[in-house]
Amino acid sequence: MKKTIVVLLVVLTATATAAYARRDEITPRCQARWEYNYEMLNYCIDEQLQANSNVMNWWRSRNRDNDIYQLCGSRWTDRYGINWVMLNYCIQEQEKSKRRLDRRR
Repeated sequence: MKKTIVVLLVVLTATATAAYARRDEITPRCQARWEYNYEMLNYCIDEQLQANSNVMNWWRSRNRDNDIYQLCGSRWTDRYGINWVMLNYCIQEQEKSKRRLDRRR
C-alpha cells in the first residue's frame, strides 16, 4: 500500500510538473551519463527536451490513457526525475500495443 501511494505521488507530481521541464531540471540526468562529453551532453539534453514536448502534447490530447501514463511514469521516474525519452517511448509502445489488442476484439 505504501509503495502504491509513493508511485501515485510520483506520477501526480510528474503530471503537475511535466509542462515545466526546463533545461536545468534535465541536465543532471545527462551529466550523470555523459559528464564531460559535451557533444553528447548537449544531444542528451536536446533529446530530453523534445521528448518532454512530445509527452506534453500527448498529455493534452483528448484520447490519452491515464493508465498508460501511470504505468510508464512509474517505470521511468528515478532519482534524477523523469526520463522523458524513455517515458515518451514507453507511451508510444503501450499505445501501439493497446491499438493492436483493440483491433483483435
